[in-house]
Amino acid sequence: SRGGEMIFDEPVINNGQIFGRDAIFRFMGGLDPAGTGGTLFIDNTVVEGPLLTVSSLAVGAGGSSTILGDLTLTGTGAVDMEIGSDYSRLFVSGAAALAGNINFTLADDYNPQDGDSFEIIDAGTLSGVFAAATMTPNPALPWSLAYVGSSVFLNFGAGGPPGIGADFNGDGIVDGADLAVWRANFGVGIIPPPVATQAQGDANGDGIVDGSD
Repeated sequence: SRGGEMIFDEPVINNGQIFGRDAIFRFMGGLDPAGTGGTLFIDNTVVEGPLLTVSSLAVGAGGSSTILGDLTLTGTGAVDMEIGSDYSRLFVSGAAALAGNINFTLADDYNPQDGDSFEIIDAGTLSGVFAAATMTPNPALPWSLAYVGSSVFLNFGAGGPPGIGADFNGDGIVDGADLAVWRANFGVGIIPPPVATQAQGDANGDGIVDGSD
């Protein structure tokens, strides 16, 4: 669909590809409740449904794309995003369950600068993390993903939102002292409140001190 609106009353099984640009998809019976596979390409597009299960998701940089409902990534595919002066942004009104890999493509006219930070995913609630991340072409600056609250950020160099990272004691070094902080607080935040803080060993900002940190 390009610029149109499509409404599906019954559950939709995606065994192939669904493409939307400047479009609206309403999957009123859900999308792929069995998680059978398929790819969803969205660019400045709204996707609505009570439960949207996606194996592979490609989010274009032509504008913000929105999920109205819950999004579950199966982990068998990947999320593909573009980064540049315009970049891929995904808003999820409900719960977003992350899994699988995430792949970034840098725009030809974009040269990452130290401190550049992009909020690529903003959800109502966020669970899970991406197993791996890749970027093409590989930039000269180091880059990383940060999970802060219900958002995911892509950071270049030393940039990014405060309160993340593994320097738990704030001395500018990640070493055994930080490991001791993490070990002493392992499990904090699993049964909130209160949620864990970075000073307690929460490196990825998800409010829990666990193996992900």
